[in-house]
Amino acid sequence: MAVSATLAINETVELKRRSGQLVVPLAFGEAGLPVHPELRAALAEAAGRNGYGPVAGIEALRAAAAGYWDRRDLATDPNLVVAGPGSKALLFALMFALGGDVALPRPSWVSYAAQAALLGRRARWVPTVPGHGGVPDPQQLDAAAIEAREPPTGRCAASY
Repeated sequence: MAVSATLAINETVELKRRSGQLVVPLAFGEAGLPVHPELRAALAEAAGRNGYGPVAGIEALRAAAAGYWDRRDLATDPNLVVAGPGSKALLFALMFALGGDVALPRPSWVSYAAQAALLGRRARWVPTVPGHGGVPDPQQLDAAAIEAREPPTGRCAASY
């Protein structure tokens, strides 16, 4: 059995560290960077809250996320924002709830296509635009959506 891409990169990072190279490890989504003092203070203040929070996330967090998009001229209602334990869990739930094919940017995190496969969904790869932070090419995303609506041609999904 092949080692997962995530574990393989983690092993590579560890070898580089042992050889004395400075590495910012992003393989597991945790860079190991110091926690900002304001965040540490907020976490310490909330340490006594040991019960479950609201399912959709704390209202102030959802309002802050909506504000991020509002400042970028994308009006966002905080009541339509959901906060969760991380992107993988949220995206898996979204794929499960919505069904259908999944458009994935190339490159993307290795687990996203695996999650789609677990749900029996087809990953439709869309190249990203260089210098745009991993955003899929709009024309190719549109083409992938149009193709996803077309009836199947009998081709094997594994060939994509």
